[in-house]
Amino acid sequence: MRVLQHVTSRLDAQDAKTFRSVLRQEAPHYAQAQENLARARAEIDRQLLAPQFDPVATRAAMQQWQAAWNVFVSTFSDALVEAMDRLSPEGRRALVSATPHQRPVSDPFLTK
Repeated sequence: MRVLQHVTSRLDAQDAKTFRSVLRQEAPHYAQAQENLARARAEIDRQLLAPQFDPVATRAAMQQWQAAWNVFVSTFSDALVEAMDRLSPEGRRALVSATPHQRPVSDPFLTK
């Protein structure tokens, strides 16, 4: 996961090692959900690239992706909390500052 690689690169060596170790140990709890999420995303891509666009099938694929996302977030969150519990206070601060934060959308295309 690119975001985790990015934020882990901002940790000191010991915190990074601890963080990776915990996520590896917890992987059996979230790996299937991560795989299902990737498959659901691939189905959206397949629908979008089909010679004949099918809006019904695309909506179904997007709903499946949303369900897979919800399961993944639920299972991965436990592993992430466990990993953060083992970090130093400095490591947790580094994670917060390295994590992308969403800003309100101000795109004129979306507001017209």
